[in-house]
Amino acid sequence: MLDNTRAQSELLSTEPGPQAVRRLLSELMGFAEVTRYLIEKITALGSATTSARGMSCSAGGCATWG
Repeated sequence: MLDNTRAQSELLSTEPGPQAVRRLLSELMGFAEVTRYLIEKITALGSATTSARGMSCSAGGCATWG
């Protein structure tokens, strides 16, 4: 969990490196599987070994299914 917090803090930097990573991450968020995985990591709904499958996420939140 601490690594996730540190990574998020780093992305707030205005330096060129973190800004490039933010742009790449924004592109990757266009993939549903990536979005679900990151939501699991950020909200601690899943674990490092849990697949993002079986979750339905939208702007209103996430729900498990199947």
